[in-house]
Amino acid sequence: MASKTSVSVIIKRRTKKLRKHVPIVDTSQARSNIDVLRMSIHDLDWKECISGNSTNLDICWNSATFQDGNRNYNSILARVNKFPGMSDMLCKSNLTRSLNAMRRLFPEEFNFYPRTWFLPEQREQFRNDATEIHKKDRKRQRSLTTFIVKPSDGSEGAGIYLIQDPTRCSAMNRPHIVQEYIDRPLLINRLKFDVRIYVLILQLDPLEILLYDEGLARFATVEYQAPSVKNLHETFMHLTNYSLNKRSTTYTHCTDERQTDASKRKFSLVWSQLAQLYTLNEIERAKELIKDMINKTVLAILPELRVQYALEMPTAQKQNQCFQIIGFDILLTDRLKPILLEVNANPSLRIDYDHTNEAGKLIHEPSLIDEEIKKPLVTETLKLVMKEKQHRLQQEAKNADVIHGIRNITNHQIEPDSEHDAERMRSDSQISTSDSYSSNSDLPSDMLQIIYPSTSGTDYEHMFLVEKIAFIYIELVIKRGYKAMTNRPFRQLGSICGIIDQATPMSAIDILYVQIFSKCKQYASQSPAVGLDFSAFIEAFFLLSQRKYPTCSLLDGVTAMIDSCNHHLHFNTER
Repeated sequence: MASKTSVSVIIKRRTKKLRKHVPIVDTSQARSNIDVLRMSIHDLDWKECISGNSTNLDICWNSATFQDGNRNYNSILARVNKFPGMSDMLCKSNLTRSLNAMRRLFPEEFNFYPRTWFLPEQREQFRNDATEIHKKDRKRQRSLTTFIVKPSDGSEGAGIYLIQDPTRCSAMNRPHIVQEYIDRPLLINRLKFDVRIYVLILQLDPLEILLYDEGLARFATVEYQAPSVKNLHETFMHLTNYSLNKRSTTYTHCTDERQTDASKRKFSLVWSQLAQLYTLNEIERAKELIKDMINKTVLAILPELRVQYALEMPTAQKQNQCFQIIGFDILLTDRLKPILLEVNANPSLRIDYDHTNEAGKLIHEPSLIDEEIKKPLVTETLKLVMKEKQHRLQQEAKNADVIHGIRNITNHQIEPDSEHDAERMRSDSQISTSDSYSSNSDLPSDMLQIIYPSTSGTDYEHMFLVEKIAFIYIELVIKRGYKAMTNRPFRQLGSICGIIDQATPMSAIDILYVQIFSKCKQYASQSPAVGLDFSAFIEAFFLLSQRKYPTCSLLDGVTAMIDSCNHHLHFNTER
């Protein structure tokens, strides 16, 4: 009888169905990613949906942002290859704010990012600081420190220039950052280079960060010289961006993966070149520093990721529907120390290059090196994401079957006939996730290495402190129907953290709110019109913690105020 169908039979039927399932990838919004994505789908023998209208999608692949195509992801089970708000939070100014917040709490652990100022917000401070830096340079009889100016939302090297005179920042109609220029980069064949490293954030609950085992080294095309007034304008010497250097007459296209003079090379080839100059221990230490830098940077943006995810999908119990490949651009110093230049939310996945032929016509040709690096990256990402998705669905199915079985046993509908029957049920519930794939070729390889949770023994638990502030923001703002923190929940924050007293009346909290809100409106291009966004809330939280605990360090004060807030929020929830 149907009512006496055992749980094991139900699980077997569902698993058999999963084994036959061919994953479907929505490519309707893939745009510039379409060529490499289609190659990967074809190699995997998966299905492509070009219309975006299927109701049975497994993965949605967008080219730019989570919002591409205006799809309601709350209503589907497909995984999406973009996190909400990632492009904004990784623009240069916002990434700097996130890193600065962590640097204020953990100054010794976030020294991999150059000192940075926001323009026009910190124009006067920059000029004053630069003047002091140059005084120290002259006192020590060394060359004047050079600074590099970048548009906050710029890409492909556009709008970047070098200065030594802090008054030479040109008029700006959009936000910029200015950083200390790294003037002692590691050189190969006297050329400066940087490296694009690909990182996969697989999920947030629990957090999983994976590092792709190959990267792309991009070389300048003019031999490097230390910056001086005479060469600050030499773009092909100081900047390594491919989009700029491909215009150089000395740019060398890669025709062989072992080509050691190409302007684009595999990072693995660069490591082998560096192995001739450095010891194995020095190389391995540099690699570990890169992993550590990646983990810390992701932990710096994780709080904002939490907030943006909750804003976009407030009903989600776990923040695991999204994944994303992001591109870390790093520079190695002449001491093999990795320096973070920027993080790209949408690293190029193009596998061709364009150039002008003899007739003056722009043509596109396949790029061997780009295909060899990016195709396996996309293929392995698809396999890993699908494996995790099917594993999660199997777990949910088994959990549902266990609950169903308990209810049926309670109602005397299932009666295992024997010990053998019970053992079979236990065995069937231990189905391997690999059974969901049609062949072993569908299983992910080790090209994507898990670096968080850390396998090196490094402890990052203390760096989740700002994430706890994000959960407070979500509780006070998003769960109560707000899009940003208005004055009312800000007053409530002042009350629950216990800062309101005779020394700090509610009027002082109101004044602080107005000051921070006005500052955000003046300089933050993406700030909400109705209240404090999360980055402004962090600043306010730090200020309140210093007022409440004036004799404590910022770290201790923030930690204590988080505990106080969580105690009151938990108490109010239980009541």
